[in-house]
Amino acid sequence: MSSTERGRRRRRLAAAILCLPWCVAVSTTTPDADFQAMEALGDELHFFSIPPQQLSTALLAYAEQADLQIIFRTDLLQEYHSPGIYGTYTIAAATLALLVETGFNIEFVGPRTVVVAAAGASQRNR
Repeated sequence: MSSTERGRRRRRLAAAILCLPWCVAVSTTTPDADFQAMEALGDELHFFSIPPQQLSTALLAYAEQADLQIIFRTDLLQEYHSPGIYGTYTIAAATLALLVETGFNIEFVGPRTVVVAAAGASQRNR
């Protein structure tokens, strides 16, 4: 993917996320879908270069570098920061590193689509 395409993709993704003050995700997955999706991506290694920054900005970079679609409420994340990550990680390890001590986790709602939610809150129950 060329840098121009990545730039366009990043702008479209950022616009879609930042233009919506909130987002509701409807999941038709089974309770084991998160595990199966993470397991399917579990061996995929990606190089991440995400400096410490506001959590929402770090998650946008994470999604682009991991080739994932990510959905989150900007109003819930605005006061949180990520320590950032640099190096080669699996999707699971990168997720844990970015969300450490934030109280948020991810839930797979599709093969390469994740929703960021407060720990313990499931999109399936909303």
